[in-house]
Amino acid sequence: MHGLRRDPQARHRLLRRVHPDRAVRGGARHRRGRRRAARGRLVPRRQLRHPLPRDRPAREDADRHRQPRHHQGRLAGRHQDRRRHERGPPRPRRAPPVALTHRSPTTREALVTQLTLVRHGQTDWNAARRIQGASDIPLNDTGRSQARAAARLLRERDWDVVVASPLQRAHETGAIIARGLGLPEPEVVEGVAERAYGEAEGMTGDELRELFPGGIEGARIPGCETRAQVVERATAALLEIAERFPEQRVIVATHGAVIGSLLRALSEDELPAQGTTVGNGSRHDFAIVDGALQIVAVDDSGDVVVVDADLQSDLDDVLSPSAPA
Repeated sequence: MHGLRRDPQARHRLLRRVHPDRAVRGGARHRRGRRRAARGRLVPRRQLRHPLPRDRPAREDADRHRQPRHHQGRLAGRHQDRRRHERGPPRPRRAPPVALTHRSPTTREALVTQLTLVRHGQTDWNAARRIQGASDIPLNDTGRSQARAAARLLRERDWDVVVASPLQRAHETGAIIARGLGLPEPEVVEGVAERAYGEAEGMTGDELRELFPGGIEGARIPGCETRAQVVERATAALLEIAERFPEQRVIVATHGAVIGSLLRALSEDELPAQGTTVGNGSRHDFAIVDGALQIVAVDDSGDVVVVDADLQSDLDDVLSPSAPA
């Protein structure tokens, strides 16, 4: 369990990063209990929202009995139902509309979860440069060594949980990492499974270009997911993980196309860098701050490059465990 945070303002900075127009509890905008009126005097906030009624001069005939306004000529000779002038029982108040969000807001503070996505280790199909997709190919010995190396690099931080794709190459990678960090076996998350390539699975690059000259993105390959579909389901899965593990650091053992598609979508195709790929065993840091997925750092050929240093610093302040008493 995480204790006191070192920097109480870090959470406010995280929330302002995502919702710059929202007032933050405890922040400068929220602490202002009064607002200036047009003429310079201070007026309580509630009075600005609900102004007091103006004093009106009393009318001379205020105590005179007022006759109901009936159209006597039209209604002459007809029975007038006076019940329509009587006040009936109060109508039930309508409930406010429910916001269509991915979670019910339980607090005005920023909810933060760090998600480190790790690509699985190498398989024989990776070594032969065959398209795997949804094909369930196991790790080879090199892939297991890569998973153990990833676990050693991840020991620099405290982690709370490991989740993994249902495909065995990713699940075994997550299991090796979990054992190396002293964490339970990874939970299965269907939404972070590899992109399905349909009839292209099992092909090499040359075989793909011969049968589908347009390539993965240009040709209509039966059974192949689009990159947008991968981003949609993977983002939904990560948001669900963040809801289940708020204020925690989570390792997600997943696949190259999932990580690459998310990086491209969030960086407007600037990441991964041109000519580079998401390598086996590489790690990439993301954060979900109050429901928004953001890139923190990427693994560039073994070197972790911080994309957003301010966000990384705020995450360290918010998610770091307190010192023992």
